[in-house]
Amino acid sequence: MRLRYLPLVLLLSACSAHTLTTIKTDLVPFIPQGSRSGETNTPGTQYVPSQAGQAIQLNLGDALKVLEGARIKIRVKLENTSSVDNTVSVVARIAPVSDSSNIFDGGNNTDCQTNDCLLGQGSLTLPAGSNNAIEIDVPITPTANLSALALLKSGQFRIGLSLQVSGSLRYTLEQGQLTVQARLFQLLNR
Repeated sequence: MRLRYLPLVLLLSACSAHTLTTIKTDLVPFIPQGSRSGETNTPGTQYVPSQAGQAIQLNLGDALKVLEGARIKIRVKLENTSSVDNTVSVVARIAPVSDSSNIFDGGNNTDCQTNDCLLGQGSLTLPAGSNNAIEIDVPITPTANLSALALLKSGQFRIGLSLQVSGSLRYTLEQGQLTVQARLFQLLNR
């Protein structure tokens, strides 16, 4: 065998039915730039980017057909701009594209394919003048968030955040990463 074919042979031998391919997608660029950060001066709820969330269209081709799992990581940087402690909670929700008016009205719904549902949440208390971040890390598998996995397989969904604050605050969406895992070798069997 000629040596010029060696890289191709090695590549093909590495791809098998057991090979799990990981694809990472940055969700932050989908969010309008003016909505990725902001400031609030009164207690209440701030939506990122809005109550309708943001429509996402995944361009992963056939990989979605053999999707086995996913993970969504969200990180929101927070700065307390008030002179008193500030309690902050961040809620991440996911919904079908058709839920285009308010993805925060589904309550504890668990069927993400027909209505919005909770992805994850986090909270903290920021002392006056301090900063910190809330991270939400959500596994999406057949045993954890199966309905959200089915929604991701469709390739289209809405995602959004709500920030509930008790005082003045600056926030910045620092990370919004979707990592999907698929066994692409299974496409040969279809």
